[in-house]
Amino acid sequence: MDSKKLTLRFLKNTDVKGLYEKLLTKDNLSNEELETLLSVAIYLINNENANIRHLGYRIIVDYCNQFKNYNPLYEITINKGLYPISKFINDNLINSKDKNFFTEWNDCFTEQYRDPIDKKVRTSQQKLMNSKFDQENEKSLAVVAPTSYGKSELIIKLISENTKDNICVVTSTKALLAQTRKRIKDANVLKGRRIITSSEMLTTDLDSFVAVVTQERLYQMLKNRKNLSFKYLIIDEAHELLNDNSRSHILARDIIILTHRNIKCVLKFLTPFMIDPQNLKVKYVTYNLDQITINEYLKSEKYFVHDIRKKTNYLYDQFFNQLFELKGNFEKPIETIINNSDDKNIIYLNKPQDVEDVALKLSKKLPYLDSKEISNACTNLAKYVHPDYKMIDCLKKGVIYHHGSVSDSVRLYMEKIYKEIPEIKYIVTSSTLLSGVNLPATRLFLLDVKKGKSNLRFESFKNLVGRVCRFDQIFNEKNDSLNLLEPEIHIIIGPYTPKKLNLKRFLNSVAWVEKKRSDNVNNILLDTSIIKEKQQKDLNKENEYIENFQAGIIPNYNSAVVGTEIGHACIMNNITDFNIFDAEERMQQKLVSVKKQLGQINNVNDLMDIIQYLFIAEVPDNNPLNRLNETTTLNFYKMMMDWKQKNLSYSQMISSVVNYWHDLYRKNENVTIYAGKWGNKEEGYYKKWYTFKGTHWIDIINLAIVRVKEEEDFIANSLMKYVEVLKDLDVLDNDFYLMVKYGTTDANLICILKNGFSLDLADLLTRKYKNYLIINTNTNELIINPEIIDKMEEQHENTIQISEVRNYL
Repeated sequence: MDSKKLTLRFLKNTDVKGLYEKLLTKDNLSNEELETLLSVAIYLINNENANIRHLGYRIIVDYCNQFKNYNPLYEITINKGLYPISKFINDNLINSKDKNFFTEWNDCFTEQYRDPIDKKVRTSQQKLMNSKFDQENEKSLAVVAPTSYGKSELIIKLISENTKDNICVVTSTKALLAQTRKRIKDANVLKGRRIITSSEMLTTDLDSFVAVVTQERLYQMLKNRKNLSFKYLIIDEAHELLNDNSRSHILARDIIILTHRNIKCVLKFLTPFMIDPQNLKVKYVTYNLDQITINEYLKSEKYFVHDIRKKTNYLYDQFFNQLFELKGNFEKPIETIINNSDDKNIIYLNKPQDVEDVALKLSKKLPYLDSKEISNACTNLAKYVHPDYKMIDCLKKGVIYHHGSVSDSVRLYMEKIYKEIPEIKYIVTSSTLLSGVNLPATRLFLLDVKKGKSNLRFESFKNLVGRVCRFDQIFNEKNDSLNLLEPEIHIIIGPYTPKKLNLKRFLNSVAWVEKKRSDNVNNILLDTSIIKEKQQKDLNKENEYIENFQAGIIPNYNSAVVGTEIGHACIMNNITDFNIFDAEERMQQKLVSVKKQLGQINNVNDLMDIIQYLFIAEVPDNNPLNRLNETTTLNFYKMMMDWKQKNLSYSQMISSVVNYWHDLYRKNENVTIYAGKWGNKEEGYYKKWYTFKGTHWIDIINLAIVRVKEEEDFIANSLMKYVEVLKDLDVLDNDFYLMVKYGTTDANLICILKNGFSLDLADLLTRKYKNYLIINTNTNELIINPEIIDKMEEQHENTIQISEVRNYL
């Protein structure tokens, strides 16, 4: 048959499919059948169609791993430029008697693909990616490369080679920010420049610096420095720019404003997937966007489906889009995880409640671990959070959990010990791991197929699958096989998946190789987004914010312009909870009255009353902020803000919330409190309220743990914007403002906080370890002597806090 006409559909109707199924399901294949299948695979691997080539490669990899004969894979990978594989086989999996002149020559040839810095062997396309990235230093560029292909190294390379230019790296999460900052610091490429991670660290004396920030922090920097610009703007996890949400809109605004301030700003977009990188272009900016797309096929995932409802196990094949039924025993979800687990496993669920539920159920099925490291971690968690923290019971069995309501310090610490302690085998997580967090996991279990209210889309599914079997795990010299080239993805259909899930349709949409896909461009600030009537209204609103933030960006702008100082302050602080242009005159009149009556605000009661009076009164009923119009809710946040300025530690906050609830319960056993997604009381479709009657004490403590984190996030992300507006309007007493924002007026403490430390740790450092610190309050610069780690360990400080300091060094 003409190879150009060969298709997967044609192969599906031949004997090849039967032989292939027997190989995948480990059915007995005769030597003759194996020879036939290998011959077919070699024929397929040279086809022009990428999917057919990948099928041929998949057959070769599976055969070699099953029969421990890696000669065919060696020949294929040396010819296809997959040199890390051929090098690994040559060094670890081929007998010396099988080596000859050609293998030695190939080994020498492969050395030219070894990176001079990290000494790792690269694929041919990895080397090409690095080379083109260097050549196009002055051009805007989109790099589309799978996870672990070295996109982070590109950031370090650019910083290293451009020492006199301001460079900004935008990360999608605070966790990724910390990870990126640490990588840059450890690479020793700053050459005297400072790393800036927040607008508070930005001082007028800085000539050249590297900013590593989230899009919100960058927006704040643009507000505080009217002339701030960058030569290079790097957007990591750039696919998130396509989404239709406030964070993606802010990111697009950042790009628009920065490219307006400096038309020569060079943009670098880094993403693990993108069908058409031209979809990353934003409106109101003209720039050419070159692209580098890696299309090598190195890993070939195996999708196992465990259908609890039908009591059947399958292997899903992404090439023929078919479920092959597997022999073997049927098991319940937790037993399925345990019996199919590897040394390091990720377990994905959509809801934080389900994450904790599965972590606890899994830990109950596992034995206690005899590990000093785990015992030490449990002790420190008990001190830092609470002795009854459910994470501790899980950790004792080698299980941890990870979701957005786990405190940032604890979450980073969990990631650290997961990497370092071999006995910790399981991390149960929500989508918080999707955005570039790198862990040494080799197996993935999906107990739910949703992200938020919708099924996982192809991009999120692909990103999640990419979290397992990174190159460092595959090519670990301790491995005696290349099994990790076939990552195992286990999808468990059971109590945590939607009852009406159409499994075949889901797999078709996220895994089938021949599914026609396109980028979902939903961000109205992108060039290729489709603008209909509803989108036009939203776009008009975005245009108003951009033009009022910095005039002259929107062509032929003839819409609203703020005419009051309070309206301008709201725009600059990204207040989007109500229509500023409709409300600004009312707010301005109220502001004048407030200034006359109160002068400068210097207490929490007045602060919260004024926020409600000026701003919350304008918020529509469907906005979550509207609940602050209720006196009891407003009083609760007065209490929280008071705790914040009193510098309560995380554990003290938890105890204080529990005591507050206990007082409410003593007065009324039927009392309910707002608990968001942690609710246990039916009200309409959602359970957003919580009742304590009949609830176990430990459950109340663990509810307080997650609610403290969520309330702190609410204050930081929602309420503090209004505090900043009042500060800009000169309504707040300066010392009071510092107490509300930082919990202190001490300049040294504030400097440490501006560098990203938590308040209780900053307090510890200034009290006990000041000799190890160099603090410059004028430039907000903090230098820490690395010897502090040994001293803190000697003093038996909490390892969570030691870990936080270590991340900074």
